[in-house]
Parts: sequence; structure tokens; C-alpha cells
Amino acid sequence: MGVYNSEGWAMFYTAALLPLKEREQNSPMAEIRKELRDLSGQYHTCPDGKRRKISLRTWIRRYKRMTGDFRNQMRKQRKDKSVPRSLIGLKLQSEKEVVMVKAHPLEQNIYPFAETPTKPFIYKGPQWENIFRHLNETISRYHLALLIGLAGCGKTLMLESLCNLQYANRQIFIVRLAHLNGYSLLCEIGQLIGIQKVWGSKQLLYNAIHDHIATKKNKVVIAIDDAHLLSSNVIIDIAMLHNYILPTGRLTLILCGKHPVIDTLYLAQHQDFQAKIRKHYCMPQFSEKETCDFIDYQLSAAKSNMVFKSEVKEQIHHLSAGIVRNINNICDACICQANELNINIVDNDLFNIVLKNLKIRR
Repeated sequence: MGVYNSEGWAMFYTAALLPLKEREQNSPMAEIRKELRDLSGQYHTCPDGKRRKISLRTWIRRYKRMTGDFRNQMRKQRKDKSVPRSLIGLKLQSEKEVVMVKAHPLEQNIYPFAETPTKPFIYKGPQWENIFRHLNETISRYHLALLIGLAGCGKTLMLESLCNLQYANRQIFIVRLAHLNGYSLLCEIGQLIGIQKVWGSKQLLYNAIHDHIATKKNKVVIAIDDAHLLSSNVIIDIAMLHNYILPTGRLTLILCGKHPVIDTLYLAQHQDFQAKIRKHYCMPQFSEKETCDFIDYQLSAAKSNMVFKSEVKEQIHHLSAGIVRNINNICDACICQANELNINIVDNDLFNIVLKNLKIRR
């Protein structure tokens, strides 16, 4: 590398590290780039009134001072959890002041038709309330229950709503890894209920889970989500666990999944376990009236000024077959399209555009 004078070093660093092209007027590095351009071979008025060229040492000292302040500012912002990650290093007014903008509604979870709705957006229709009440009573009285339904009809939401109920004599755990083998699933159950060391053979796992539940004063409810993914051998392990802990009266199993789980349970090797299932519940699909009420409830909970025409609601029910997840997907696409066109009414014309984009056939 050749020897550069102060002007050469300034030009080299400016070209290599800080491009001269301005990307944003409010960029935190805009003033630094401007300062570097001024320092590159320009004369500077000193305190004694004389004009001198900036030396390499002075330029480096100023550069480090300016960039050091900016880096320290970013370090403080990274440690401050109240500053969003997207705003770290963003300069809106000055280098040491970051203006906090209002969070987008999507980040605050205040928008309707979400995949996992928060508490204000959970629609509790008559059928939903009926199943929820009976399932809650089943946990108190029985030890084995089955909840089935189509994909997207609200089975997992039902289990999560049960978990949100706070009872002094009950603990509910949801197993979400139904695709595991028998040993791994027993380890997962042990970790969920609070066993610190889960290891050894299946017999040791059975004993550890039994002893842990038997010493508890509260009743333990284990809900296995996506139970249709359970293999035949895993169901045998679950049946053995249920029979082993049944005398304590402190365990309730809930199998939650799609309809194929019934075919697996009716196999010859599972007939005894299937006969012990005292309650069967099926999550129903929405009727046309419930679909319309669901859409209106979501919009009112979000305090949205969006309006869906009645004929559009009927078409949404027909295309979604009354399944909540399909309704959410179609309505969310309608709202996005309406916001793009700056309108607040979802009519047939806008709905046809949405169907074309989603490639849904009537």
C-alpha cells in the first residue's frame, strides 16, 4: 500500500467506507459524510484566525469522536428494551434523539381475523360455549375425553381457553409434539408437568410421572393436540400411562385431533382404550348466521370502520364451508385489498378481485 497524505486518506476512507451518494437526508451518517467531504483537502479556520489544512491525525480524531458517539448511542439503544429493534440507529431529529413512533396495529395484535386471536377477539358462539362448558365438566368428572374436528375449526383455541381458566385444583398442559415416538412423548410429558430429570427406560418414566402426579394436590390434565398424528404404538404407550396413573384419580387425558384418530382408536389393539373414552366432542362448523355474526364481532372488537356487505358474507360462508380459519383468511385478504384501494366497504366487486388474487373458485 502506498503512502497517502491527509487528503489521500480522507478520499480513501470516504470512497471505501462511506459512499458519497446520499441515501437518505435523515440518515445518521449524512452529517458524518458531509464533515468528511469538508475535511478532504479543505482549509480550516483555527482559533488563532489562521487557515490551515486538516492533518491526518486531526481528521482521524474527529472521525473517531463522531462515530464513537453514534456507536455509544446505538449500544444504549440495544440495551434499552423499550426501543424497538427497527428503530435502533434511526435518526429522525438529531444524533442523540430517537423519536418513538406509534406501533403499527399489526404489531399490537389489535387487528381482526388473526391466526391466533387474543382474548378480546375470541368469538364464543352458542355451540362453542356448549362444548366448552361440557369439556370443562368432563375434566372434573372423567379421566379420558376425545375432541375432534376439521382443520381450522378451533380445537387448539378451545384447549388454550381451558388453560387460561385458573382453578386452584387443576393444572392443564398441552402436548404439541404428537409426531414423536413413545419414549420421546413420555419425556415431553414429564418435562411439561415439571419433572427436572427425565431419563431412563419407559418403566422409569412411568414411575417418575406417576410419583410426580401422585404427590400433587392438584389434578393434572394432559391435552395431546394433533392426536391424529399419533402412531398405533404411541397410543399403546399412552394407554399404559393412563392405566398406571388411573388409580390415583389425578390425571385426565384429552385427545384432540382430526377425524382419522377415530379410525386408529377403533383398531383391535386399542378397543379397551377406546371403550374408556367417556365423552366424545366434535367441533362443529359455523352456520351462515354464525359466520355473519363472527365477522361482525371481529370488526366491532377491533373498532374497525370496515363494512362487509350481506351478500359478501354469504359468499364467504359458502367458500369457507363455515371453517373459522378459512373465514379469517378470506376476510383478512378483503381488508388488505380495501386498505390498498382506500375504501372501507367490501362489496361484490372488491370480493371478486380478492377471489382472483387468492385463486379461489366459486
